[in-house]
Amino acid sequence: MVVIGLDLSLTSSGICCLPLDWDCTPSRCKVAAVPYKRTPHSDTERAERLATVVRRIIATAMELADGKGIHAWGIESLPTHNAHAVVPLAELHGCVRLLLHDRGQTVVTVPQASARKLLLGALPRKDVKEIVRRVVTHFEGCGAWGPDSVDAFVAANWLASESGATCLAA
Repeated sequence: MVVIGLDLSLTSSGICCLPLDWDCTPSRCKVAAVPYKRTPHSDTERAERLATVVRRIIATAMELADGKGIHAWGIESLPTHNAHAVVPLAELHGCVRLLLHDRGQTVVTVPQASARKLLLGALPRKDVKEIVRRVVTHFEGCGAWGPDSVDAFVAANWLASESGATCLAA
């Protein structure tokens, strides 16, 4: 069994497939980023972009799971401050949730601050995202992970903890 962590974005989504028996070896996780660079100029193009991104995210996650059972999907919560384009991002979240629900999958919202605090033990006052990125990319086998994959890993690690599995926690 695996859990899937998702860092959803309309430009580059991160995905992490974390085996529940991973024994805190991050290199056993499979990660991917799903980039999408075209900017829509009409409502039709916006809908097409949304459909394309959602399908790519789910297909890539299923490939990473490689036929293993998926215990649950964790979607990083929407930003609460300093966020631009929250409405299109919320649409993406809703579409992913809908398609996963239609497939009978369990979907959990992963609170960003709680997930980062689990990993670090405490949240620094500033540059939290960068500190988390530096910590995770220092783990063996994770040096090439981009920021989207790191965020997806943090979500998957939190979901593993909530599922009663082993997790990395300070």
